[in-house]
Amino acid sequence: MKRFVMAKYSKEDKENFNYKFINDPIYGSIGLSKLETDLINTPAFQRLRHLKQLGFASYVFPGGEHSRFVHSLGVLYIMGKMCEQLEANELASPSKPPLFSRRRDTVKLRVAALLHDIGHYPLSHLGEAVYCYEAYQTETKETNKHEIYETFKEEVIEEENGQEQRPLLFDMSKKWGKAAHHEKLGLIVVTHNNEIRSILENANLNPNEIGDIFTRSAQSPENMLYYNMLHSSLDADRLDYLLRDSAQTGVNFGMVDLDYLIRLMVVRRIPFKKESSARIIAFNKKGQHVIEHFLMCRYFHYAQVVTHRTSSAFEAVAKVVFYKMLKDKAFIPSSYSQLFKVTADGQWFVNSPGFLKFTDDEWWHAAGVHYENTEDNTYRLFYEALLKRIPPRSIYYTRDVFSYSRKLTFTSENKEEYFIRKRNIHKKLPCIASSLGLDPNRLGCYFGESDIEKDSYKVKSETLDLNDDEMMDCIKLFDRYNQRITLLSKDETSMVAQIADLYTESINVFYIPERDECIDEAATIRALREALNE
Repeated sequence: MKRFVMAKYSKEDKENFNYKFINDPIYGSIGLSKLETDLINTPAFQRLRHLKQLGFASYVFPGGEHSRFVHSLGVLYIMGKMCEQLEANELASPSKPPLFSRRRDTVKLRVAALLHDIGHYPLSHLGEAVYCYEAYQTETKETNKHEIYETFKEEVIEEENGQEQRPLLFDMSKKWGKAAHHEKLGLIVVTHNNEIRSILENANLNPNEIGDIFTRSAQSPENMLYYNMLHSSLDADRLDYLLRDSAQTGVNFGMVDLDYLIRLMVVRRIPFKKESSARIIAFNKKGQHVIEHFLMCRYFHYAQVVTHRTSSAFEAVAKVVFYKMLKDKAFIPSSYSQLFKVTADGQWFVNSPGFLKFTDDEWWHAAGVHYENTEDNTYRLFYEALLKRIPPRSIYYTRDVFSYSRKLTFTSENKEEYFIRKRNIHKKLPCIASSLGLDPNRLGCYFGESDIEKDSYKVKSETLDLNDDEMMDCIKLFDRYNQRITLLSKDETSMVAQIADLYTESINVFYIPERDECIDEAATIRALREALNE
């Protein structure tokens, strides 16, 4: 394929963020540089217009139809505001060596924010899970056994211990690992897509370095602040999806003070491995209450929108449809390995015309064509449920509060009751379904989980240790009076510190009815509860 060629970018092309403006319903005008505009205009980036941000959440919240395209623009906007604040901080202290600058940091961070989702799959995280599952089913028997085994260790151990194979819907209702993570595919896009790579190289940007920022690999001491700004508990990505998803779905959990949060940001240099130091992002402790408000908003948004029982059940149904399409080669690429392997003619998938069709629209078209040609009754039933929005019937639902450290429930009289029930679901549910006269192939179960701050429960040390990967995700506070940096989740004055160890988990058992099928739901629910409490 002919290499995309264009002239070198000048300093102004990269650093003047007023070259073009895009109107956005959340933030108003988003200013872009010439470099960013050219990246947006590539076919690879335009593909994001055809990927929904929230999967099947729009089946419950009809306004949630926004795309990965507008989300990426929003993350760029917030990253730009963050960088402006950090640049302003440096101008306020001209006598000190600069810790952050436009030429050194801002351009790279804005581009990484813009491209962070460029490798997303059709149906977003749902598509990722399907390719992960396909990888587990095939790659463990082929070339990547060790890598896939580490990703799906629990499932492999269960299989080796003689665990009876579960029906497909039940098996795919749970979360799978991220062997086919969109960030991994995004790295291939920025390093091997001719247009994207050429634009970055002509701007004197290293495509691998840009990829390292959004794939969580930019963890050298000097670049740890990049990780904080795009991958922590309070980053540009999370801020945009909270604000945007809340506005589009019509819930009010995203009412956070964005400008104030950004004004709290500071860059600090701290000791690292004794002989070195690292740049990190911290937040002024005086605004601690605003940060805690953000974390609670995100927690409720995730519990109410992202893991909603109806949309999660629809997504499980769609996973089965998607996986059956891959097995029947009704959607291209039909396997995980095809995404990351060079073809016989030396072509990467991300540099082929097929990548531009790797979208929700193309998936729905292919699903409809396969529906007309297949004799698989389960596929036909599940596709019709998606097409006509025939909701799965919830026949068992429970939700409880847990402690990560103590693994206790707080609302059950018997603290072991929940875990016994969950274990029974894993081991007995298909058999229970048959005894109740239900088709096990149409029975699914979704486990939803929500916590307060990402990975904070894993941090054991009271002191800042950057060798601890989980600690890099946690929010750090800077007390300007004593020049001390602490973790929000360990701060004695923080309400979040008191509940960071807690999380909620929900179980939703659902059934996919056939056309005009009548079941005694009340009797089924009673019988299922009795069986699960044995």
